[in-house]
Amino acid sequence: MNIFGSIILGSIITFTVLGFIIGLCKGFSNSKSWGVEFLIAALLSSLVGSALAKEATAVKGIITIVLAIGAFLLLSLFSSLIRKGFQSSKRRKIARGKKVHGSGGFFDSVFGGVSLAVKGFVISAVVSCFVLVALDLSQFAFVTEHLADIYSNPSWIAFKPFMMDFFYVGVIALAVKCGFSGGISNTLWVILVFGMIIFAALAAYHLAFNIPSFDGAVSGLAGLFAGEGEISEMNIAIARWALAAGLFLLMLVVVVLIGIFVPKLLGAARNSKIFYVIDGVFGSVFATAVVLGILLVLGNIVQPLSVDLEAFPFMAQFSSYFETSGVATYFYNNDLLTLMGIQPLLPLAEWLS
Repeated sequence: MNIFGSIILGSIITFTVLGFIIGLCKGFSNSKSWGVEFLIAALLSSLVGSALAKEATAVKGIITIVLAIGAFLLLSLFSSLIRKGFQSSKRRKIARGKKVHGSGGFFDSVFGGVSLAVKGFVISAVVSCFVLVALDLSQFAFVTEHLADIYSNPSWIAFKPFMMDFFYVGVIALAVKCGFSGGISNTLWVILVFGMIIFAALAAYHLAFNIPSFDGAVSGLAGLFAGEGEISEMNIAIARWALAAGLFLLMLVVVVLIGIFVPKLLGAARNSKIFYVIDGVFGSVFATAVVLGILLVLGNIVQPLSVDLEAFPFMAQFSSYFETSGVATYFYNNDLLTLMGIQPLLPLAEWLS
C-alpha cells in the first residue's frame, strides 16, 4: 500500500475510533444515529437491487427505490424509539436523585459508541471514496502513475459495485431527513416568497408602464433626467424604468418584512408535536419526490451515452461504476424513466456527437 492509501486508511480508522470514544461518553441518548441507518439501508437495498437488476425493469426499479426509502425510514423510527427509551431511563435516574452526565448507563454508552463509530467511518469513507472516484474519472497522469495500486486493490474492487448505490441512497436519505426537519410549510413558504418577488417585479412594471395615474411621476422624473434640455423619448423610457425599480424596491421591503415575520409563526406552530409530525411527513415526501425527479431526469438525459461507449469513450470509466450496481443503475444506464418508455428529454448524445 502506498502513502496515499495509508493516509486514507489511517483517516478512516482515526475517525472511527474517535467516534467510538465520543459515543461512549455521550451515550446513544445524546447521539444522532443516521450513520447506522444509512449504512444498513444502503447495503440492504444495494444487495437486493443487485439481485433484481440482472434483468432490469421499471417495476424492479420502483421496488428497489421504495425499499431504500422504506428501510431508511424504518431504521430511523427504530433508532428513535431506542433513543427515547434511553432518555426515559436517564430521566428516571435523575428523578431518583442520581447524578447523570452524558451517558445514562452501560448499554446507552455501548449503543452510543457503536453509533458514532459507524458515523465516523461513514463520513470518512464517503469523503475518501468521493475523492478517489473523482480522481479515477479525471484520468490524470498523476493518478495512473501513483494511485494505480489503490484501484487494483481487492478491497477497492470488491466495494466498487456499491459506491454509486451508496451515493444515490445517501442523497435520497438526505432529502428524507432535510424534508422532515424543514417541513412542507417552510418549503412552500420559500416558494411563495419567490412568487411574491416575481409578482412584485411584474406589478411594478405594469404600474410604471401601463397605468396613466403614474404618468405625472414619469414626466417629473424625465424632466429631472433631461435637465434644462428638451425631454426625449429616451428620458421618458429611463424615467419609467427608474419608477418601476423604485416601486419594486418598495414592494420588496414589504415582502422582506413578511418573509421575516411568517417563519416565526411557522416555528411557533411547529412546537406542536402533531403539527410538527404532519408538517415533517409532507415535507419529507415533497423533498424526496423533487430529488428523485431531478436524479431520474438527469439519468434520462445522460443514459444514451452509456449505450454507445464507442462514440463516447470518455464515459467508459464512469459507466464502469454502474455495471453491477443495484440502486444506481436505475438512475443511469437503466434509468427508470427510460425503462418506462420516456425518450431522452434533451438530445445530449446528438449535441456531443
